[in-house]
Amino acid sequence: MLHWIELNKGWRFKQESSLNDGAASSWLPVAQFPTVAHIDLLHHKLIPDPYIDTNELKCLWVNDANWTYLTEEVGPVKLSKNERAVLVFEGLDTAVDVYLNGKHILFSKNMHISHRVDVTDILHDLTGPVKLELKFQAAPEYSRRERARIGYKGNDSQIHFGGSERLFLRKAQYHWGWDRGPAVNTCGPWKPIYLETYESRIYDFQVRQEVAEDLGSATFMISGKVENYLADEQLELLILDPSGSTVHTLSVNLTNKGAFDCRPKLNNVQLWYPFTYGPQPLYKIKANLSGHDSKTQTIGLRRLRLLQHPLEKAEGASFLFEINNIRMFCGGANWIPGDFMLPRMTPKRYEEWLLLAKSGNQSMIRVWGGGIVENDVFYDVCDREGILVWQDFLFACGNYPASKNFIDEVRHEAEQQVKRVGHHPSLAIWSGNNEDYMLANRFGWEWDIDDQKGPWNDTNFPAREIYERVLPDVVDRLGGDVPYWRSSPYGGRTANDYTIGDAHIWDGMCRTPFPLLQHG
Repeated sequence: MLHWIELNKGWRFKQESSLNDGAASSWLPVAQFPTVAHIDLLHHKLIPDPYIDTNELKCLWVNDANWTYLTEEVGPVKLSKNERAVLVFEGLDTAVDVYLNGKHILFSKNMHISHRVDVTDILHDLTGPVKLELKFQAAPEYSRRERARIGYKGNDSQIHFGGSERLFLRKAQYHWGWDRGPAVNTCGPWKPIYLETYESRIYDFQVRQEVAEDLGSATFMISGKVENYLADEQLELLILDPSGSTVHTLSVNLTNKGAFDCRPKLNNVQLWYPFTYGPQPLYKIKANLSGHDSKTQTIGLRRLRLLQHPLEKAEGASFLFEINNIRMFCGGANWIPGDFMLPRMTPKRYEEWLLLAKSGNQSMIRVWGGGIVENDVFYDVCDREGILVWQDFLFACGNYPASKNFIDEVRHEAEQQVKRVGHHPSLAIWSGNNEDYMLANRFGWEWDIDDQKGPWNDTNFPAREIYERVLPDVVDRLGGDVPYWRSSPYGGRTANDYTIGDAHIWDGMCRTPFPLLQHG
């Protein structure tokens, strides 16, 4: 059976540089876990609150310091002959080397991805506690080195918010400061860390759905894999209706590599609607593996389409969402991250803020590309409350690189995020970025709209490869029926064409068929 051990005890931190006279150069206990350095420094009164007055300036040294986090409360772990031990890091912010009992086990430079590291060989014969150490490099300095290594094809006078170095590190872009907040460039273990022990487990468990045009039935696309698959193991799938009753049971055959893929169909299903149009019933799909592991995913059944038809009596085309054959009015707002110190965002804060939006009849929330693909609880609340989500991929207001290793990192990140949140019925669209094509228009980057083939790496707008090849491919493979849109805004001969696609309101005079968007 899979055992899950949360590693949230005994954590300490210290500064690994002399900045600000080495204010935290000795080991100090963390304020909470997960955490980042600013939270812990605030807790120990070593910095003022950067949100207040001009305190941001007094805290800038924190952005440029290196930080180490350490716990010696990992294990001991007793493993049977066939058991594996895997360390899971849900999110590390950002450039970090990880050591277990002094052995280097991981380097990561992307806060938006999780990692699994098999540590069976390290832990198998140990009887005492184990030391886990995370050595973080300052993001600004690391990203400047990445810029020098990859090469910047933009112009430093054309970068909005922070310096151009922010474009070269897969870190929340608003951490460099934005027009709405300070430069609080955090680092630390910002998401949970835990240890899994198991003989076999279910992974890559994905559920997508397709509702028939007449709305009378739905097909469930259920897939996944079993790690360390044993020939005698059985996988059973159950579908539970919104009341919790089991309405379908299926024994699944696994391939010799442990993969499964099935498509059960149900009639007379209960459909999910945005809150302004109907109820939000939710189904559960459970996968049980011979008592060794189980996985559950919650989904809502709805038929989603993005309609873009030529207008009969005006120039341009429609840009509207249709759910369950009803054309939606979508009104709402941008969602920026609720805190620069992300571990301070609690489920209660998410719920209260989303319910506040709903109380103002905001039926769609746009998750802005300068932040993060949000915590799972964000999408769970939106599913339950019937709030639609426009989700940007995590690029904003910049001329991003498109070197091979950067693109590989982006593809891996996008695959993880689409797998993680792509099943939510509230998710209405994936957008490639926030305003990058708009800046291409403004600053004259080489964007030939008639050239849809590329390659574009020899131009000074190489990120077209990301937005027009990499991300749509990921959404097409993994996103189910959720559409992809190249950018926000996008459409027509210019990015902010007011007659085609979506538009951002910069001049107060635009007609936008998608009224929630504002400049970001």
